[in-house]
This record gives sequence, structure tokens and C-alpha cells, in this order.
Amino acid sequence: MNARQSPDIVVAGLSSVDVVVSSDTFEVGVQNPADIRISPGGVGNAVSAMFGLGVSVGVSTRVRRDVFGDYLIGCWRGMGVDTTGVVIDDNLPTGAAVVLNHTSERTPFYDQGAIAAFGAGDVPREYIESSKVFLIFFAGALPSLDGRPMLELVRACHENGVAVILDLTDKLGADYSSVIDCLPYVNLVVNSVEAERMTGCKEPSKAVERLYRMAGGVLEIKCFAVTSSSAVSYIYEMDGSPVIKTIRSPFYGMPVKDVVGAGDAFRAGLAVYMSNYYKQWRSGILDWNKAFVHASAVAYLYLSRDRNAGPPSASDVERLIEESKER
Repeated sequence: MNARQSPDIVVAGLSSVDVVVSSDTFEVGVQNPADIRISPGGVGNAVSAMFGLGVSVGVSTRVRRDVFGDYLIGCWRGMGVDTTGVVIDDNLPTGAAVVLNHTSERTPFYDQGAIAAFGAGDVPREYIESSKVFLIFFAGALPSLDGRPMLELVRACHENGVAVILDLTDKLGADYSSVIDCLPYVNLVVNSVEAERMTGCKEPSKAVERLYRMAGGVLEIKCFAVTSSSAVSYIYEMDGSPVIKTIRSPFYGMPVKDVVGAGDAFRAGLAVYMSNYYKQWRSGILDWNKAFVHASAVAYLYLSRDRNAGPPSASDVERLIEESKER
């Protein structure tokens, strides 16, 4: 990619190295046999899921020149990602997470590290002005970006015709109040836990309606969605009126290798679809049903691949979607 050309998709916010430990046994104080793997997390999960899907990608985040930071930058550059927006922090370490998978339980341990200092001033101007889709991870738990800086960033993207997808976190202590003012300018994709904490509604269809009202009752060409493992409920506008739909994932119940990064991969798949059909999104005629099926397909392929297998390709995604229509 030409260094002066903005990427199709910018992935910003949380970056970390994920150390995933999977074991059927867990005893304190003794050695436990385990399967251990290391991979880019947060921003890195999304970038990995996009690799091979035919879009150009840029990363905007903070790391340190330590072992984990060098690992992340090496991974991204190896995938052809534009790292213009990666800021080297001289004070804080690169973010890291240890995820313990024991039987059906998943327990994360997280050190935010340098991402605590990530702010709007770290984002290259060309990313804000010229990309098609801007995907922000971990909103509500980015202390140097949440609040007015986040609002100004997403408003600037909106004014430049960039589609913003905002990802929250269900991490305890996350401040969702800082996100509410951003709603008129973003496409919001949250899980059911985040939706309930933000709106007070357990039912996804009620939650998206509440989000619509929190945004002032105006969506224009945007969409709010609440996801679960089996379905997506979403609200968008047709001819100026809100429409609420729920679609069941055609891939629900199919076997996967791991669930770490499921939400990241889903948002990556949505970002790719919106980039590919950017003109339709800008014209307010994007097929959101197809967009969420595409997102689900990318997430399923990403989670079901073997450890040493490459990420899904665009043809893999298309093939899976076509096969699902025959079931």
C-alpha cells in the first residue's frame, strides 16, 4: 500500500498480546498440563481476522518497544498492515492478557499497559479523513480517549464520511456514560451483557430500541446491534422510520476450536462488509442482514480454524455463506 494512501479500514484502541492457557485440570500449587498459545489480542484479533479478506488495514494504538510490542508490530507488518498509527510509548509496557480456559469457564487476567495513554492525538489525520471504516475497540475503558476526546474523534470521522464502528467492553468498571454522546455518530455493536448494562434492558430487541432513543431517535444510515452466540438483534432506519430485526446465526451450534476473539472477529467481518459496500452504506441502502451474516461467517471461520492454519479468505467466507443457504 502506498504510504500516503489511507487504508480501507482503521482498527484503533486496545492492543495486547493474549496468552491463552487451555486445560482440563486446574490445581493450585502444582504443575497442570495445558495447551498454551500466544496471539495478538484486541486490535490484533480483528486485524488477523481481516487478513486475507481483500481489504487494506491500518492500526492506531500504543505499544512499547518491549518483547510484546515488537511481537505485535512484527505480526502486523508481516500481514501488510499500515503501522503509521502505532505510537511507541516510552513509559508504559505493551498491554497483555492471560486467558485461562478451564472446562467451560473462561477467566481473563489483563494488564492494560500503554493503551491507558492512547488518545485522539495518536490517530493520524489521514485515517480520520480518508478511510472507509474506523473501528474502535474497548470504548468505555480507554481513559485517555473516553469522553470528549472520543466524541470529537468520532464526530470528525462522521463529518468526513467515515463509517465508525464502536466496540465496548464488558470489563467491570467500564464507563459507558462516556459513550452515550457518541451514539449519533457511530454504528454500535455490543453483546447482551454490555447492552443490558448500558440500557437496563435484558431483551436485545428492547435494548436496540432503547439505544435508538438514547441517540435522539436519529440513525440515518447507521445501525445499532446487540449480539449473542446465536443471534443478532439490530435497528436501522428505512424511509426515516426505525426498523427492528432479529436474525439467527446460520452457523450457531457448529463446532469451533476456541471462543477467544469471537466478538473481535465478528466486528472485523462487519467492517470488511461495510468497506466492500461502502457506497451502499453512504447511500443508506446497505443490506444489514447480509452484513451480519458475513460478520458471523468470518467469526465462525476464524474460531474454527486449526492453530497453524491461516486466516479465512474471502472465497472461504462466500463458500460458507452459500453452504448455509442449503442447510
